[in-house]
Amino acid sequence: MKKLSTIIVNALLFFTPLIVFSQTSELFEFNKIIFIYICSIILFGLLIFKLTADKLKPKLSFFDILILIFLLSQILSTIFSIDRHTSIFGYYGRFNGGLVSIIAYITIYLSIKYLFILNNVQSLLKTSIFSSILVIFWGLPGKFGYDLSCFLFTGQLNNGCWTNQFHPDQRMFSTLGQPNWLGAYLAVNFLFGLFFFIRSINIKSRCQKIVWFLYLILNFSGILFTRSRSSLLALFIGIAIFVFLHFIRIKRSLGIGILIIIGLLIFVTVNGVDFSKTITSVFSSKKNISTQTNKFNVGVTDSFDIRQIVWEGAIKLGNRYPLFGSGVETFAYAYYFVRPQSHNLTSEWDYLYNKAHNEYLNYYATTGVVGIVTYIILIIGVFILSFSNLSRLSLKIKELNKNEVKNKQIYNNLRI
Repeated sequence: MKKLSTIIVNALLFFTPLIVFSQTSELFEFNKIIFIYICSIILFGLLIFKLTADKLKPKLSFFDILILIFLLSQILSTIFSIDRHTSIFGYYGRFNGGLVSIIAYITIYLSIKYLFILNNVQSLLKTSIFSSILVIFWGLPGKFGYDLSCFLFTGQLNNGCWTNQFHPDQRMFSTLGQPNWLGAYLAVNFLFGLFFFIRSINIKSRCQKIVWFLYLILNFSGILFTRSRSSLLALFIGIAIFVFLHFIRIKRSLGIGILIIIGLLIFVTVNGVDFSKTITSVFSSKKNISTQTNKFNVGVTDSFDIRQIVWEGAIKLGNRYPLFGSGVETFAYAYYFVRPQSHNLTSEWDYLYNKAHNEYLNYYATTGVVGIVTYIILIIGVFILSFSNLSRLSLKIKELNKNEVKNKQIYNNLRI
């Protein structure tokens, strides 16, 4: 039972990012979510069989209660939705984010909790890292005008199969379908790789150190090629937390080494991605936005300026449906109820926005105060539980009567 569940969870982490298929209505998300649904159904069956056979009574933890409260908020938002069909199955084309997909993710979580062997956590991380390597190598040729997806689906090794909205030579998206999604995916795996790199420092094998260091370089290069500022910001926050924990737990010299890595990352980022527009746009006035958007006749409106307009509409939408929002995944429909006039003066005046491009505002607009509050509480709960578990593990390590090096290895193994 546990072996089968382990295989399925590993398959989820390995195959989901890689799955693309040209014979459906959407190349990327739709096919991935169907695979997730299939795996979640199998895991649900295994979970029910396990609980029934062993006559187990599930004990709800604090985190389980938070998840169920969040699920309840999504159910209520679906009941009062302006389009229940969309709220149940998700926005057309991808079917991700709807009530069914949320239930699928919760099913996967519960299956891992009751069926999975915790000793296999590191193998899961390595599976995800290996899959990310394939994703990067699949996307790299497109950066130089030789997209492998075009070759797979059309037989032509170039970037000609993509529409004007897709430019893999400018912003890499590989098998994820969107640069920001690829950037976020790689940022998470970068932190996994950083964990194994730090862990390899305590191992005599020089080969492991080199392998993990090369992976970090490859991964970060992929993030740079996406030109996703949000992914880079999230990565730096993650690394900052990582450094903070290491300064507290281990020798200062290792912390200095990590700071050197961060310095290199910042240097490459400053020379690769322009953050100045993002920083100045945060403090710009609405008048400045109008000035920027009126320039669409001579160029493309800056993406951050457009997002500020969409965010304004999302806030108005949340205010219009304050309690439960317009309904899960209904932003594409409801945004037109409150769409700011300034959006018509941008280069993307005819684009369909199915997300608010800010997850918090998106939850407020589509699930109201109830949805955003439960979502924030869930996130806070994750942080509380993470630091609580870390503190308990640290206390256990201090109680072990082992040598200092052994303690370091145990700490690195348990910290995840």
